[in-house]
Amino acid sequence: MQSLQHQIEAADAQLRSSRQFLEEQAAERDAEREELLGQITKLKTALREQKLANSFDDETKLLEQQLEEAQKQIKIISEEKQSSEENLSEAKAKIWELREIVSNLEKELATSRENEAALASKINEWEELFDKQMQAHQDLVVEFETVKQNVKSQGMNEAMELPLQDISGLHQIKTQILWLERSLSRRTKELETLYVFDANLSSPSEDISARDEMVNTPDSGRVDSPGLPLEQMSCLYEQFVRHSRAEDATVKCLRDTVLQLTAVRGQLSEVQLERDALQGRYNKTLAELSEAKVQREELRHTLFQNKTDRDQEKHAEMDMLQDKVKTLAKALLIKEEEMKEKERLMEQKDRMMWSLEQELSSKQDITDHRIRDASHLSHSELRPKRIASPVVRFNDTTLNNSYGTLGMEKERNPLNHSEQRIDLAEQNKRLKEELLQKEEIIVEIKADADALKKVLNDLQEKVNEAKRHSDNMSEQENVAGEYKIQIERNLETIKRYENEIEKLEQELEVLMKQYKVSNKEKTDHKHEIDRLTEKINEIQTQCSEYDAKNTQLKAQIESCERDFSDFIREFAISDKNKLGGEDVSIGDLVETLRKELKSYVENNELSKRVTDELDERVQSYQQEITNLKLKESTLKKRNQAVEEKLEKCEHEIENLKQNELLLKNQLDRVNLSCEVFKAKASELNEKEELIDKLKKNIELSEQNYVEMEKEMNEIREKEKQMFDEIQDKEKHVKILKENVNALQDEINKQECEQCKEYSMRDQTRLNEQLAMNFPADQSATTSFDIKSLKDEMFSELAEKLRKELQLSAKLDEKLLSKQKDFAYEQQDHIIQTLNEDKRKLKELLLTERARFESEQLQDADLLEKLRNKLETNKESYKKTVQRLETEMKDIMADKVELLAKVSQLEKSLESYRSSLDQMSRKSQELEIAFNEQKSLREETKIKLKLESANLKSAKEKIIVLENELAKSKDKLDSNDVMTKSDVENVVKEQIALTTQAMKISELEKLLSEQKSQQDEETNRKQLEERIKSLTETRVQLEETVQTLTGKRTQLEERIKSLTETLMNETRKVLRLEAELEVRKTEISEHSERTKEFQEKLREKETNLEIEKERVTTLREKLLEKSKTLAEELEKNKSLEEKVRGLHREVDVMFSQKHNEVEHSKQMRQILVRLMRAESCNKSLVFQKRYLKNMINSYVRSECKTVQMLEGRPHEPVKPKRTFRCVVFTIISISRMKYLRRKRSTTMLRTLR
Repeated sequence: MQSLQHQIEAADAQLRSSRQFLEEQAAERDAEREELLGQITKLKTALREQKLANSFDDETKLLEQQLEEAQKQIKIISEEKQSSEENLSEAKAKIWELREIVSNLEKELATSRENEAALASKINEWEELFDKQMQAHQDLVVEFETVKQNVKSQGMNEAMELPLQDISGLHQIKTQILWLERSLSRRTKELETLYVFDANLSSPSEDISARDEMVNTPDSGRVDSPGLPLEQMSCLYEQFVRHSRAEDATVKCLRDTVLQLTAVRGQLSEVQLERDALQGRYNKTLAELSEAKVQREELRHTLFQNKTDRDQEKHAEMDMLQDKVKTLAKALLIKEEEMKEKERLMEQKDRMMWSLEQELSSKQDITDHRIRDASHLSHSELRPKRIASPVVRFNDTTLNNSYGTLGMEKERNPLNHSEQRIDLAEQNKRLKEELLQKEEIIVEIKADADALKKVLNDLQEKVNEAKRHSDNMSEQENVAGEYKIQIERNLETIKRYENEIEKLEQELEVLMKQYKVSNKEKTDHKHEIDRLTEKINEIQTQCSEYDAKNTQLKAQIESCERDFSDFIREFAISDKNKLGGEDVSIGDLVETLRKELKSYVENNELSKRVTDELDERVQSYQQEITNLKLKESTLKKRNQAVEEKLEKCEHEIENLKQNELLLKNQLDRVNLSCEVFKAKASELNEKEELIDKLKKNIELSEQNYVEMEKEMNEIREKEKQMFDEIQDKEKHVKILKENVNALQDEINKQECEQCKEYSMRDQTRLNEQLAMNFPADQSATTSFDIKSLKDEMFSELAEKLRKELQLSAKLDEKLLSKQKDFAYEQQDHIIQTLNEDKRKLKELLLTERARFESEQLQDADLLEKLRNKLETNKESYKKTVQRLETEMKDIMADKVELLAKVSQLEKSLESYRSSLDQMSRKSQELEIAFNEQKSLREETKIKLKLESANLKSAKEKIIVLENELAKSKDKLDSNDVMTKSDVENVVKEQIALTTQAMKISELEKLLSEQKSQQDEETNRKQLEERIKSLTETRVQLEETVQTLTGKRTQLEERIKSLTETLMNETRKVLRLEAELEVRKTEISEHSERTKEFQEKLREKETNLEIEKERVTTLREKLLEKSKTLAEELEKNKSLEEKVRGLHREVDVMFSQKHNEVEHSKQMRQILVRLMRAESCNKSLVFQKRYLKNMINSYVRSECKTVQMLEGRPHEPVKPKRTFRCVVFTIISISRMKYLRRKRSTTMLRTLR
């Protein structure tokens, strides 16, 4: 039982140790699995990146193809542009040449004109001399005739005095006279022939009357004079000789003058021909200039169209590229989605692998459990068997041998050697501790080796990255230099644009100020027009009111006239019905009524006059309204013209604003480009900083590499020390093994001796001891196996170190080779960068030339536009000034007319006021008379009432008396007898009756008066009504007067406002004059600015020429550098070929002939190119010399012509010769340009 318990405990301990071991192995496997998973993920990412790189490579290839096509198109376009620019430059050169020719021709014309003037002055002088000689000749002829007459008179007198002298003297006189006559006839004939010749040569303006009076001089073939003349004829002979000498001198002078005149006329004809030829040349040059201008405009138009077409094509290409980019982006998104799906699938596969690994681990656990069960069975059977573990594997032979030896020794030595066992246990413990320490050291060494491997890999990666960064940095430095140059150029262009924009802004400010001033004037004109329209509307309303009032007054007057006619009729009817004898009161009333009627008629006439005056005023107002309307229409027209001008100005301002916007857009683009360049510069600075950091890191990495090498050396030294220690320990282990063998021999001997006695006793003890010592023995065996494993590990590490040393040596060799390759690549890269720099410089030069020429064209267009605008503005200003002056004159005339009208209106208003005052006075008098009549009417009413009551009582009394009379008559009839008393009573009664009859008549009169009074009352009522109507009319008239006064005040205010407006307009005119002066000064300043701008343009042209020269020098330098680089490259290539030739001698031997042929072909091609270039150079030199000779010959011919003109006449130059000279010059210039182009193309081909 105890043995079983011991076995169980040992098995538990073994299980625990095996579990710990298995757990450690599982942890290690998990770590390895995680490492493998990380590597798998890295590989997956690398695969994805490779796939993406491959896809992007394809896309980049497509894009590069598209870019190449676009670059080809751009090159074609640039070539076309260059050709067009060259054509433009040629046209400009032609224009300049033609201008020079025109200037030369103008100079020649000026010189010819000066020569003509000099010749004309000489001709005038010769004519004056000829006139003087003719006068002297005429004087001589007159003297000769007087002498003739004297001689004739003397001869006649002598003949009369001496008729009977000697016949010989007479004969001599006759012979002398005949000789004189013959000589005179001959001289006259000669003179006539001379004058005939002169008439054929001279102009018709010469004096012909002198020809008949001239006398010919004797010729060389004259008659011999007789010897010994008479004394009386000696004086005549002397005078004749003198006359002949004078005649000879005059004839010589005449002949000289004729010759000079012929020469001068020939010179004049030559000069005229030259003038005609020069005029023809001038006209031809003008025609060529016009054609050149037309061609220039056509070229500009074509360039503009080409630019627009190219811009459209570029925009279309950009749109196509953008669409392609969008499609590529979509394709990338699709590919990313596919990659995500693939990642998901990979994750699923990873999960499947993990599940399979778990299954494998579970199966391994099952196998482990089975092995454990088998070990239990082996322990139970007490037979040493092999423990199957998944990691540590033992050698069956060694175990069997060890267990066999132990069993033999134990069988031989049945005694317990406790001391030896203790010593062995202690030794085993020491050995275990040493082994554990060595295992820890080995683990540390493995970790250090892994770290070193990682460090080496990192260093290699860093070295590769450093190389890449160095390459990138070299490229970036080159690009940075280019960008810096571009940035400087762009900054210079930006400064130029800013200066131009500032100038344009200043001009825009000036134009905006002018526009504001014109807008203010426009608003002022509008306000004035509105005011005038309001005034016209007010005047029209007033006129309509006046018309309505006039109609009302006319209606009232007509109604009053009707009432008055009705009143007259009624009054006539009442007069007819009245009795003959009327009282004085009715007559007075009639007279008062007549007076009132007269006053009413006068008032009516006054009112008519007032109405007529008002009508006249209304008509004048209407005329004024029409005039104002006409003025309004003219002002509207002027305002329309001003508005049109303002619209034009606004349109121009809009165009300028658009130009400003375009310039701003260009500035924005330039600013954006500057920002981009700045960003690139910042990026470059950052990259430079990164490069500095990387350099520092490389230096640090190199330092670390050095330190790591030192550490590796130290580690190698430590490894050597460890190898030495391990060898010492191996020796110690060998000694221990020998001791163990000796002990085993002793144990075997003892066991052999005691095996027989204690075989049965000690079996159980041995089993127990074996069971107790089994783990120790197992650990010893395992330690022994571990030692062997350590030995194997050390050997493997040594081999790995050797391999790493070999790899490091190989890496050093590779690094050296790569450094050499890097140097060669760097040289190739430098050459490529230089070529790219050349290409970029060429492109930049072409672009800058195109820009500069486009800017020049734009500047020229702007200058022309500004000049045209200035001219139009000047014309518009002049026109506006003239219009304003005319307007001012019209306004002043209108002002004078308005002032006259205002004075007339004031006078009419004063007269109207006086008439109104009179009317008011008369109306007051009528009111007073009306009140008096009212009081009288009331008194008469009271009297009439009383009298009516008295009449009633009298009528009653009369009735009673009539009744009594009738009774009395009856009584009288009845009583015939009357007494006296009765008679007296009757008389008294008769008297009473008469008195009563008188009273009745009076009463009747009173009644008739009452009736007339009643009629008068009715008339009065009518008059009252009329008076009321008149008062109403008076009130209306007063109201009209008030309205007129108000209108007068309004008119006065308007007049004041008009005067104010006139003053304002005068001020405005003065302001406009001041503004015109300011604008004139501004125009002068602008002209000065334009001159300065032209001077700046000329300076810019000179600077451009200087820059072109610099560019040419740079090109020459670049060519020299390229030649030097080509030589260096050839040297490097030769060195490379030599190095490669050492490795490939056999291949070179076979391929030598082919290479020689190719090399000879290349050399021939290079020689052909060089010959072409030299031929081009020689042809250029020849053409230069030919041009110099042509120009020198032309100049010499000009000098000869001038000299000949100054001296003597010369044959005129034919027009064909001049034409040929011009043709030769043009052909030579075109040939030079063609050869220059050809040379540039050949140079480019040679460079390529």
